[in-house]
Amino acid sequence: MSNLGAEPEIIDLTEVRSKIKSLGEILVKGQGNRKLPLAGVSIQANCTERAATVNIKQKFVNDTAQLLEVIYIFPLSCGASVIKCEMTVGNRKIAGLVKEREEARADYDAAIANQHRASLIGQDRDDVFTITVGNIEAGETIEIDFVYVEYLPLYSDGTTALRLPTVVAPRYVPGHDVTGAN
Repeated sequence: MSNLGAEPEIIDLTEVRSKIKSLGEILVKGQGNRKLPLAGVSIQANCTERAATVNIKQKFVNDTAQLLEVIYIFPLSCGASVIKCEMTVGNRKIAGLVKEREEARADYDAAIANQHRASLIGQDRDDVFTITVGNIEAGETIEIDFVYVEYLPLYSDGTTALRLPTVVAPRYVPGHDVTGAN
């Protein structure tokens, strides 16, 4: 269990990219399973009684020589609610606005067509969200910063647990077939 009141631990993972493939991913749209490298991650959680507020920041780098559209996929525990989602691309911060799905998609497509940077967040299932970001320039850094709250389970022995899901298993990714499924 964690030490409540302790200073949060922030880990810079730039030096160990090969060991952190499971901490999150950004897929390059239209390039199969091509992913951008994870350059850093910071996870801070504040637990009070059986409620937790969790802030996750992940940093990725466009390591290609081309303009990209990427898809960031992130899981949440069932019952968690996102209360903040911001993305920083290069030196520009992109904060979300809530719109109807069709209107948001149309606005995103228009911005991308006009070669503006834009992002679109969507909820695919109760516990899977995606953020699509367009027009990421070569060499740019993408930082995703989201905060969510969740009610923690209480087990029969009086303990509780905070789990931090960081990847979505392939069988849960929308639009992908499950190998061997009937």
